Amino acid sequence: MPKAVKDYQLNPKQIQLLKLTYKFRYMNGPLLARFRDTSRSVTNSALKTLYEKQYLGRHYDKSYKLQGKGASYFLAARGLRYLRGKPGLNEDVLRAMYKNRSLSRKFISHNLEVAEAYLSLRNSYPETFHMFTKSEQHSFDYFPEPRPDLYLNRIKPSESGHNEYMLDIFTEAPLFIIKKRAAAYMEHYDSGDWEGGSDADYPAVLMVVKDSTMEKQLQEHLAKRLDSQGLDGELFIYTTTIKGLLSQEPTIWSDVLEPENLISLDKMQ
Repeated sequence: MPKAVKDYQLNPKQIQLLKLTYKFRYMNGPLLARFRDTSRSVTNSALKTLYEKQYLGRHYDKSYKLQGKGASYFLAARGLRYLRGKPGLNEDVLRAMYKNRSLSRKFISHNLEVAEAYLSLRNSYPETFHMFTKSEQHSFDYFPEPRPDLYLNRIKPSESGHNEYMLDIFTEAPLFIIKKRAAAYMEHYDSGDWEGGSDADYPAVLMVVKDSTMEKQLQEHLAKRLDSQGLDGELFIYTTTIKGLLSQEPTIWSDVLEPENLISLDKMQ
């Protein structure tokens, strides 16, 4: 841990970096380089400076080097105090982030994966969607709990397709956990708690799993559940694999009721 430092005047880029870390909870050099479209050396230097000034903490040990992994950074107490009261940032979220140092590697890896998914979607569908992370959803009370990893809202509404999406990533979760999450979406849909209480406007649900085998198992389960609960044609659920989501091409999704029906996100009806 670096020694205590005196007050330090943050510049706009450093403030933006802190807010980006708030957005995803954790950040690393490679992801920051992609967000900023700059070199790894520049972003590593920016992260190191804020770590030394105690605005960021970091997770790193010798095993990371053997695995080819870099350090992951999070908002330290000084950074959290600095961001308190800033417009658009939620106080409850900031308070929860005081636990950042003690959370598991699995949790950290998941949040970094969400940041990578965000970048992939942004690059595949430029200027198509507003995207909100869990941290940014907490100012609204109509999301299911736990909140989705990402919420997407179409910038220019479509008259025939979906305009809103809730996306979850399950690369390390067993199938029964994914089924439980899908059941929670069905219950939330039935509750009418979505904004405005309009079932017709309920977002499409996007579920990302580790491989095609699990995707097929999930599709079969969800098709039966939607049919048995009378939600087929009302609640729309689509699946893909993490490899498909992070590919260089626009992600191709499968409708769980018609798995052979492959479609890109911006063409969903």
